[in-house]
Amino acid sequence: CPSCGALYTISDDGKSISCSQCGLKAKLCNDGFIRDFEGSCGEESFPDNVAAWNKIQKDFERSRMKDDDVFFTLNVTKSMLKIAVDKDYKGSEDGELQLTKDRFIYKDKTETIDLPLSVVPGVSADYLHGYISFYQGDDIRRFILTNPQDAVRFVNCLMILKEKELNCN
Repeated sequence: CPSCGALYTISDDGKSISCSQCGLKAKLCNDGFIRDFEGSCGEESFPDNVAAWNKIQKDFERSRMKDDDVFFTLNVTKSMLKIAVDKDYKGSEDGELQLTKDRFIYKDKTETIDLPLSVVPGVSADYLHGYISFYQGDDIRRFILTNPQDAVRFVNCLMILKEKELNCN
């Protein structure tokens, strides 16, 4: 939060954003700008558009990344797989997702997924509900995170690592 400095406390409902720590609120407009600030922060210290906000978040994560092997570990409440021909997700509970400088690793009681980042398929995230979805052909694997705000961090870090990979090739 640009007002109180708390990490991963900003959430949105599609119409506004707010900080769960200090109560800062602002309106998300259809043109991509952030307006009508309320709370403990003045407009001058708050990004005025979504693109600037995303850049601040990515720059922050980039500054925290070191040459450590594991950048972070996230707790997963549920992992689910939806095969294209099935109508329902099938899954397991209580796993762990890791993002390293070159790998995506998921482990639970019944399976381990260990993929080089270069082959990680399309990814999307639902920041409001806190899940990450991977698309492999017509199949979808969804990871519901224990902390919904971790979805933002995961996507930002994955984008940074993918950018590094592209710049190295």
